[in-house]
Amino acid sequence: AQPHTHKLVICGNHELGARFYFQQNTPCYTYLQDSGVTIDGVKFWGSPWTPEFNDWAFGKPRGEMADVWAA
Repeated sequence: AQPHTHKLVICGNHELGARFYFQQNTPCYTYLQDSGVTIDGVKFWGSPWTPEFNDWAFGKPRGEMADVWAA
């Protein structure tokens, strides 16, 4: 583990099973999925979604991307 006070985790298109592991936030990291957090006055937003490609994780049809990122 790294000695940093705050660790943010945002999954991406290769993390097929990671979201289930990271959804259980612990004091050592914060998982962001279509959500945000403010740390020391700085706002962070995390969204793993990418345009659909094969059967990769967090893929959505391009027509749905605007709705996902509008949150």
